[in-house]
Amino acid sequence: MPTIGNFSVHIVVDGGEVEEYGVDKFSEDVVLCYITSVADQTFSIKVTNNYHEEVAFLAYVDGPWAATQFCWAGDSESMLGVRESDTIYRPFTFGTLQLTDHDDALRDKPQWSELGCIEVRVRRIVQGSHEPIAATNNTQCITDDPVHERSKKLGGHRIKLGAPQHHVQSTSTVTYIDPRDKPYVRFRFLYRPHGLLQAEGIIPLPPKPESSNARKRRNSEPHEETPSPAERREKEVCRASPICVSKDLTDLGVQERLKALRAEADRLAAELGHKKSGSPSIKRERSPICVPPSHNDGNIIDLTED
Repeated sequence: MPTIGNFSVHIVVDGGEVEEYGVDKFSEDVVLCYITSVADQTFSIKVTNNYHEEVAFLAYVDGPWAATQFCWAGDSESMLGVRESDTIYRPFTFGTLQLTDHDDALRDKPQWSELGCIEVRVRRIVQGSHEPIAATNNTQCITDDPVHERSKKLGGHRIKLGAPQHHVQSTSTVTYIDPRDKPYVRFRFLYRPHGLLQAEGIIPLPPKPESSNARKRRNSEPHEETPSPAERREKEVCRASPICVSKDLTDLGVQERLKALRAEADRLAAELGHKKSGSPSIKRERSPICVPPSHNDGNIIDLTED
């Protein structure tokens, strides 16, 4: 719900608040947001006053002033539509924008700037300045005249009035503190069809549905099974130790696993010893130098020079 200080305003459809998008507080006294509109859908404007005294909420639709609602401090009120008399009003309704390509419609171009906008202004009043007056017919302020086709970019909707409804309400005039063109605060609701707000990036697009081919490929791919706690422990042991115990051994007792490890160690030792004992012997070659047997009877012959 858009809120400025002690005031809040929202649009109501079928008893529920319409969701606001792109809420942006321009300044301390102006807030702007977007809402979706549906042709022929009736709505009301709910206002809340948490200010310390009574104020006036004034509704402007597509530019012209349409209704005023006084609201006591700490209270909430609803603006249902445009008064036709003290007992009759015509409800606010979203309508389809009527277009024309006639050049005469271009003369009304300055009026297009506020098409697609509901503005609520808050004005402070002099307390106790109410003076009862007879209600005037304000429905003439709201027209459904065609506009030039160049205004299609404004959204394709405008405010029109529904069928007359019976509702008794007294009217009065007051003395305002804030000027009409410089209200205390302003709320601006820009209404557009849902599809247009999505196209403009104001409402996020829904995720694209997965194509049937992509779904088939994903379903045909093998799924990796989640390992059990025992398998995870086995992998951790394998990473931490150079000897990996097979899965079958994990279900044996501690003594059985120790016996298996010893047997494995004995087998490896025997295999290593077998390889050493089975290594080929080195063949000795006969020396080409023959030394005859000695007949010197132990005498030593000196072959050195003097």
